[in-house]
Amino acid sequence: MNEDTPRGLDERAAQAAAEDQLKDTAADTAAVPAADVAASDQAAQATDLPKGSKGKASGSSKASKSAKSTKAAKSSRARKSPEAAERTTERVLVDSDAPEQSPATPRQKAARAAKASGTAEAAPAATSRRKTTKAAKGASADDAAPVTASARQKAVEVAAAAESRRKEAEAASAAETAPVSAPLPRAAHEAAADDTVAMGAVPAISPDATQAMPRSQASAAPAPGVTKAFKMPPERGAEGRRSQRAQQPRYQQSPVRPNAVAPMQVTGESPVRPVEWGAHGTGRSKTRKKRSVPKILLLTLLSILCVVGLAYSGVALYFSDRFLPNTNIGKVDVSLMSAADAQKALSNSVSNYTLNISGMGFDRTLNATDMGLSVDTWDIVDTALSHQDSWRWIQEWEKRHDETDILVATTNEAGLAEAVRSLVISFNDTVKGPVDANLAYDSAKGAFLVTKESVGQALNPDAVIAAADEAIALLKPSVTLTEDDLLQPTVFSDDERLNTAAQEANAIVGSKLTFTLSDAEVAKLGSDELTQWITLGDDLKPTLRDEEVDAWAQDMADELNTIGKRRTYTRPDGKQFTVEGGTYGWEIETETLANQVKDILKGGEAVEQTLAIPTDSTGYGYTTPGGQDWGKRYLDIDLGEQHVRFYDDGKLVWESDCISGTPDGEHDTSTGVFWLNKPESPSKLIGYDSNGEKEYETEVTYWMPFDGISIGLHDADWQTDGFGGEMYKEGYGSHGCVNLPKDKARELYGLIKYSDVVVSHY
Repeated sequence: MNEDTPRGLDERAAQAAAEDQLKDTAADTAAVPAADVAASDQAAQATDLPKGSKGKASGSSKASKSAKSTKAAKSSRARKSPEAAERTTERVLVDSDAPEQSPATPRQKAARAAKASGTAEAAPAATSRRKTTKAAKGASADDAAPVTASARQKAVEVAAAAESRRKEAEAASAAETAPVSAPLPRAAHEAAADDTVAMGAVPAISPDATQAMPRSQASAAPAPGVTKAFKMPPERGAEGRRSQRAQQPRYQQSPVRPNAVAPMQVTGESPVRPVEWGAHGTGRSKTRKKRSVPKILLLTLLSILCVVGLAYSGVALYFSDRFLPNTNIGKVDVSLMSAADAQKALSNSVSNYTLNISGMGFDRTLNATDMGLSVDTWDIVDTALSHQDSWRWIQEWEKRHDETDILVATTNEAGLAEAVRSLVISFNDTVKGPVDANLAYDSAKGAFLVTKESVGQALNPDAVIAAADEAIALLKPSVTLTEDDLLQPTVFSDDERLNTAAQEANAIVGSKLTFTLSDAEVAKLGSDELTQWITLGDDLKPTLRDEEVDAWAQDMADELNTIGKRRTYTRPDGKQFTVEGGTYGWEIETETLANQVKDILKGGEAVEQTLAIPTDSTGYGYTTPGGQDWGKRYLDIDLGEQHVRFYDDGKLVWESDCISGTPDGEHDTSTGVFWLNKPESPSKLIGYDSNGEKEYETEVTYWMPFDGISIGLHDADWQTDGFGGEMYKEGYGSHGCVNLPKDKARELYGLIKYSDVVVSHY
């Protein structure tokens, strides 16, 4: 419709009249007494307004503003026409669904009359009223705190955003019947509006002020603190009002003007909800929606992780008593088997198992008991299970798990290795073993040559055990031995060290050693002996066999030693005697002799040398073994003749008859070749019997012992019946000593010396 027509002008005039009525209502509200202002403050505090710096300062500013607004309102009412005062009527909330219409107010009637008459008088009147209202507002605005255009614009934007959110929330929670919300008290509404304008935000509505009310009480009971209510100007026609109430909110938001309070809009679908304020004065509903998305994602992720963790743990627990895939014990595949199933399968496989080992002349059959297969299969299964990590089942799924070593180790611990080794050793005792390449003396060529190695028929016990282990691992019924299972030589003929050793051995064989005893040559050592002594050491160098050299030295001692040996000699008077025993003679030091030979020949070179045989005891001369090994000075005691002779340089220098010991087997005089021990004059002789009892105690003048210190020659002045002949057999015999006449004893004591040889014989 063209707004320039009279009808359009009438409509604009009516709309202007309605706006003036709202302004007048605001002016009337500003004149509320101080008590109402205090009540409004308490109502505003009941609403969850933010307690910022501006909110804290609102109490004092509100009081000032209220006083100024009251003053301006009085001035404005004084300037109002009676018609404007008449228009200040009670506003009643009418349910949008009610078919009844409120009676028309005088203002409505005037507007309808102006439209019916088609005159344009309403426009000038409306213009005049707007000017009057603006003047009143200007007077009030002069006293109010200035509000910038940017703050008003921000308040508008925040209000629009809050309204949009409220509509969305109400649409989501729509009820079948929506109770009408009680309007806010005017004082509380204005106080909240003042704070809102100052902060640049939409005021919050107290939850108490938005409690739902029955429809019957919505229009009858005015809000607390409101003494009057005014009615909204009627729409164009009753039908228009009904359709508009059914489709739109009950209150329409008018354009926000400076210092104006944003009107509250109420829909017919649900009561007005309070606006929730954040730290910056904005609602939190949208923020909560935005924050709920990551929370939902986090909860979803946690739920998935829990499900996956439970599934993974379940599989790990499943394999705590079961074998992983690709697991075998010997030839038994225990994949995915429980411990009980694996034990049963393993037990069935080994209970009746036998193994035949044959080849290379060896043939033996072992049963399960011999091989130790009667073992605790449960222990084998438990040990195998302990080797797997069920919590790493994903990493271990594709890997191969061979637990055969447990079975082999268990059987060996049970005695398999020792049983097989014992059988092989017994077999090797009946066959020829391997021979290393070595050196051998060729008598035809007179030199050492390298000999070739040979394998033989002896089996290697370790190789046979390994073959048995391999067969048991696969539970094979038999195993065949080959040449690879034989004992092999360790030194081969192509080793260059053997050629070097042969050259050194040939040099040693060329050595010649001569041995002397008392300046007499008694032995020689040459190739005949040396070829038997040479051997190869661990370093493949030629050396002498120690045991061979020691045996040779002992043979030398047995041949050359004369102490106590039987000797045959001829006395200077031409008589020949054989004597045996005594302490005089030659004795070879065998250990020293053997070491001398080893040291001389170990250099690997040919040696030609004469050596004096080391001895522990020496005599005065050495001729040949079994001959006279003493010199020409000695004392000869002829027990058969009972006569004593002393020779010096082969000549008789002293002689005398004697009485020797009684020949009863206990008191016989010692026979043999002796050293004369230290003579003594005088001396006391004490004799003891076989029981240790003192038998006699005699003092002599000349004592010349030769068999220790118990048997010797001495004077015997108690022998008054003479010496010699058969008296020693007729009861005159001594306890073993040789009795001499005292004068003869004195002569001999003056001739004989310590260490002279004494030969006693029959």
